[in-house]
Amino acid sequence: MISMAAVAISALPAQARPDRSPLGGGPDSQYGCGVGVTRRAVLARAGLSAGTLALGGAARAVAADAEPIRYHGRYQAGVTTPQQARLLFQTFDATARSPHELRALLRAWTDAARVMCEGRPLPGRASRDRAPADTGEALGLAASRLTVTFGFGPSLFHRRYGLAGHRPDALIDLPAFPGEQLDPARCGGDLAVLACADDPQVCYHAVRNLARLGRNIVSPFWAVLGFGRASAGPGQHTPRNLLGFKDGTRNITTQAEYDRFVWVGNSDQAWMNGGTYQVVRKIRMLMETWDVDRGIVGDFPPAQLHRYLDERLAALVAPFGVTVKRFEKRRIGRQLLG
Repeated sequence: MISMAAVAISALPAQARPDRSPLGGGPDSQYGCGVGVTRRAVLARAGLSAGTLALGGAARAVAADAEPIRYHGRYQAGVTTPQQARLLFQTFDATARSPHELRALLRAWTDAARVMCEGRPLPGRASRDRAPADTGEALGLAASRLTVTFGFGPSLFHRRYGLAGHRPDALIDLPAFPGEQLDPARCGGDLAVLACADDPQVCYHAVRNLARLGRNIVSPFWAVLGFGRASAGPGQHTPRNLLGFKDGTRNITTQAEYDRFVWVGNSDQAWMNGGTYQVVRKIRMLMETWDVDRGIVGDFPPAQLHRYLDERLAALVAPFGVTVKRFEKRRIGRQLLG
């Protein structure tokens, strides 16, 4: 099964643009970082399992030496930021009773994300019947270059919160592509949080605290863990995916390319300018089947293997009406193989 989410990432957290959110409105402290959470509610409503993360000491050693990444800025961090080693992508369904509640939560999330990206625990003491504001699993850990990126899904702009007129035309649910078997239980979402860091426990801590702050306002939907790099950084080689192919050779790297291909500058909705669009796809990889196929293909001479990749590439782009020139396909095949 495959999961998919199309998300609009706005410039919402930038201090220079406090009123760009389609929700508008002023500050509200009701759902601030110091909001109390009962211990029973923590267990019943957090919706996240601590048993899903395996921790690595190597990542911790690297993360401890890194400077925290500034949360506020012209654009949301976590998009063009040098890639971290780990991520946790979590979607939420909005259950807020009013736009006011949803607006207050987004402001609380912004405050909490800023604090956690600085490597500090959320403020707020525990009492006899209330858990502390911070869950505590990141105490003593470095910020690990944590970034927290927020996005809005197309379904958030349905009529229930009066946001239908604020949805960017480009923000739509993607159709199923040929060969896909989409699982509705793992597709879409009203809101999305992308937490990236060099330590998986720091990612988990960030999302878990945001889920706690959102109790009774949002409900955790589906999530996916990730690791590894998608492109090469300074002094690095192009990484390989789990199938053994180099992945990310042609990824963009310059500010001019980001301005052209990533950041939105002429949206039909003014609040979207300075943001971008994100498509998250969770793909099932049949590694055992691939190992058998690779064993068969591995006996081919290079020219024959390139021809095999040519045919696979042509089949991949054909549904989109795209024809790849022969020399381009050959070059792509060599890049994949390294």
